[in-house]
Amino acid sequence: MATEIQQLSDLIASSVSTLLQACENNNTPFPDPHQPFTWQLEAFRASQVVVYATNIIAASALQLAARVLPPHISLMNIVSGHFKSAALRTALELNVTEILREAGPQGMHVDKIAEICNVDGNKLGESRPRPEHSDISF
Repeated sequence: MATEIQQLSDLIASSVSTLLQACENNNTPFPDPHQPFTWQLEAFRASQVVVYATNIIAASALQLAARVLPPHISLMNIVSGHFKSAALRTALELNVTEILREAGPQGMHVDKIAEICNVDGNKLGESRPRPEHSDISF
């Protein structure tokens, strides 16, 4: 198992290097997640080298996670996908990302977010995945 996870890690690392080199060669920088989304930032994806590298990175990362996490956690990640989708949809429709971006690094209490969005704070809080059960939080 140790050899397999090392191979996956190496594959991710080499694919990240390939991705970043392709971005540099094409003069299409890799997007900064702290900047607002624009379609121009997605220009780097036009390269077939980038498409291949990102697919390898994503597939290897998922396989690595499946190998290192306890089986029950891996299973919960698979079967709880619809909860994550619902939480992400709520965050998107209520523009929570931009509200939190404006709030800065200290964040904002869910009740204040709910007030800004004109929704029930209890319901918004319940739609949020719990950190102990998920890798997505807001």
